[in-house]
Amino acid sequence: MPHKSSTVNTLPATLKDEVYQFEKAWIARLLGFRKAPHIVYHYCDANGLVNIFKTRTLWATGHRYLNDRFEMTSMFRDLPTLTATIQHPAAKLLTELAAVEHKEGTQLLADAIGMEYFCTCFSGNRDLLSQWTSYADDGKGYAIGFRTQSMKYHENAFHRMIYGPSEQIALLETLFNGLGDIVKGHLRLFDPSPEDYGSNGQTARIWLSVRLGECLYELAPYTKHESFKQEEEWRIYASCHDMEFRVSRGSIVPYTTIDMRSKENDELMPIEEIIIGPKNNRLDAERVLLYMASKYGYGIGRISIYPSQAPYR
Repeated sequence: MPHKSSTVNTLPATLKDEVYQFEKAWIARLLGFRKAPHIVYHYCDANGLVNIFKTRTLWATGHRYLNDRFEMTSMFRDLPTLTATIQHPAAKLLTELAAVEHKEGTQLLADAIGMEYFCTCFSGNRDLLSQWTSYADDGKGYAIGFRTQSMKYHENAFHRMIYGPSEQIALLETLFNGLGDIVKGHLRLFDPSPEDYGSNGQTARIWLSVRLGECLYELAPYTKHESFKQEEEWRIYASCHDMEFRVSRGSIVPYTTIDMRSKENDELMPIEEIIIGPKNNRLDAERVLLYMASKYGYGIGRISIYPSQAPYR
């Protein structure tokens, strides 16, 4: 006689509690990636710089409209490879559940309407050629250095991006091994079932799949392909409650705004320095930045201004 699948209602209460507690702790561990450096840099073109000074806000763009075509889906796409070497008595079960998330998560985050994450991006590097060429008008823009600890609303809201296999595998190993240690003595309770939901409720296997999926979806927004690693990217994610639209490179792009005011002075942003892009005329750019600093209340000398050292033309 085939084994009758367990439902979530028949799982031991202590087992469910352990899984829930582990899930909560593992997600909390991701907070360790939020300790941003003292200064982070937002690269932008000249129009962006003027708008930032005028509005004291940054744009947070929908993730599907950023320059990485695997945005948000990188980890899900690579999930079978990332988890293939994990050794644990429960690895087979968790790998089977992860295979479902590999397919569904990739499709959902890539295509589903309403599943939009809005973010604004910073770099830990103040003078990086790839940032100038990609985000600052091919070197004719600027890099604004913001003091993270002086931000009114976002001091603890930063997320460091996690690049490529090495860091991602380490995090997934802690996830698989941690969940595996809890369920390894109860593997038979999570045997496959011909029905996901029965008359007695959700199967134990689907319940565990949901717990695993919640952890994976929590990690996904902070993972990127390793080819972007040199960007040293930090992000602030924003609510999309007030979505607006702009045209970028001939396409309509959804965005929202992030308040960048300083907690020390509500009329100013915590700008430490501005780096002038390598294709700008240094004297002209420095002069107009001093005018802007004075016009918008920063005065002379409160914002340090430096030229890029990149010999790019």
